[in-house]
Amino acid sequence: MKLSKENIIHLEDYRVKGSDGSIAKVFTGRDRGEDVRKASKIDEIERNYNEVFIIIPDNIYSINPSFFEELFINVVSKLGRKIYREI
Repeated sequence: MKLSKENIIHLEDYRVKGSDGSIAKVFTGRDRGEDVRKASKIDEIERNYNEVFIIIPDNIYSINPSFFEELFINVVSKLGRKIYREI
């Protein structure tokens, strides 16, 4: 397992901030998952590294399946479901 700043995605960097200064505690929705996928460049990171590390903030209440699916859609499509069952 080789960690480097180039193969780590900190979801903290993609939290939505409210007008009152509050920070979202939920990652939800396909649109948001797509936005994070593009902004984090997860597809590019996956192409260049054997491992990608996703750091989830401690105070997140939930990650909605639609967000998760859209975030990882290209990686799962490329590598297939089998690789995730091996982890």
